[in-house]
Amino acid sequence: MVAELEALPAPGTVLTCEQVTIAYGAKEAVRRVCMPVQTGQVTAFIGPSGCGKSTLLRAYNRMNELIPEVRMSGRILYHGEDLYAPEVDPVEVRRRIGMVFQKPNSFPKSIYDNVAWGPAINGMAPRRRRRAFLDELVERSLRQAGLWNEVKDRLHESGLALSGGQQQRLCIARALAMQPEVILMDEPCSALDPRSTTHIEDLLGELIEYGPTGQLFTKPRDRRTEDYITGRFG
Repeated sequence: MVAELEALPAPGTVLTCEQVTIAYGAKEAVRRVCMPVQTGQVTAFIGPSGCGKSTLLRAYNRMNELIPEVRMSGRILYHGEDLYAPEVDPVEVRRRIGMVFQKPNSFPKSIYDNVAWGPAINGMAPRRRRRAFLDELVERSLRQAGLWNEVKDRLHESGLALSGGQQQRLCIARALAMQPEVILMDEPCSALDPRSTTHIEDLLGELIEYGPTGQLFTKPRDRRTEDYITGRFG
């Protein structure tokens, strides 16, 4: 993904790229990106495989710095503060800006502990009602990810025993349990069946159009669908 969209931060902006270029060695993956991300909205990156979408997503929560050969120039601001400033703790960045990867990465723990572990070790649960807090948080997060009804009677079974699609929704529930302000999702529905995908789309935001393949590609009802298919959008 190569972009040079000039845009200034606006009220309600949570993340802002300022001339961000990211390279793997000598090869640029992202070039001079300037882009705001607004609070309370779904922002989608669209482009062919290998164009830099994942690279830019990982830059938002400092995951790229775990890869030795990656270099970045420019700035990424979180509420106006430089995410890469020396005094900023990357662990705290990743707590506030969660991420769900393309492939499920469930912990080798129970379904319950997959969701509860992060909030528990980060001190989110009050001492006096710790168990009740975690129970409520686990149920709410699993419901939001569309998984609760499928696992509510097997919470203490291993998360690794779930199907691939269920594990992906478990990872989404795990991210939601940390109550981040921003959730980065790298093709989170690629391993899901249509029903599970619908759960996630309902969680994320607006579904522009749905219908048979032939209709979507030849007679889309929404102009935005037509713009995307014909290359005028994205």
